[in-house]
Amino acid sequence: MDATAPEPAVATTAPGPGPDRAAAFEAFLRATEPRLRRALVAAYGPDLGRDAASEALTYAWEHLGTALSNGPPAGLLVSGRPDTRD
Repeated sequence: MDATAPEPAVATTAPGPGPDRAAAFEAFLRATEPRLRRALVAAYGPDLGRDAASEALTYAWEHLGTALSNGPPAGLLVSGRPDTRD
């Protein structure tokens, strides 16, 4: 995938518990995981990079509303905070 290509669209709000939340996370995961994993593996090597991607995606599940509503999802997961650019 081209590094400059826009990320696929995902829902921008997190549903409550249940199948809708799982579906929203699955869409988020499909849109975000490959680029996130590649970036972290490139930055930290294969072992630490995969571990970091796993931890970031765990954070995304726990904070799904924030992850879906604050711009580029991978940017939030890598920085650990919402994008604060205007």
